[in-house]
Amino acid sequence: MLDFFKCDEDFNNYLYVITGFSYLFTVSSSRKRDDEEEYGVFYQVKPKDRDDGFFEWYCYKIPHGQFFRTKTEAVLKFTMQWWEWHCSKGLSFFK
Repeated sequence: MLDFFKCDEDFNNYLYVITGFSYLFTVSSSRKRDDEEEYGVFYQVKPKDRDDGFFEWYCYKIPHGQFFRTKTEAVLKFTMQWWEWHCSKGLSFFK
């Protein structure tokens, strides 16, 4: 899968428009899924500072499902989970 974002600033701008918060990528050399550890390069999206509680919910909901082979996969999953969390709180997408 090709990465959609040309640089980390593109991805941060995308998430800032949607969430109102700044995020960054962290990189890991392994990830755990279904009791198996896999090695390689994996990306995770994390808040730059603090967000509105979404990241804590995200970590609780999918503790071993936050690391992806590409930045695009990480952002798409993060965005889908943010949308689910946002709707579950009865919030409107547009502020």
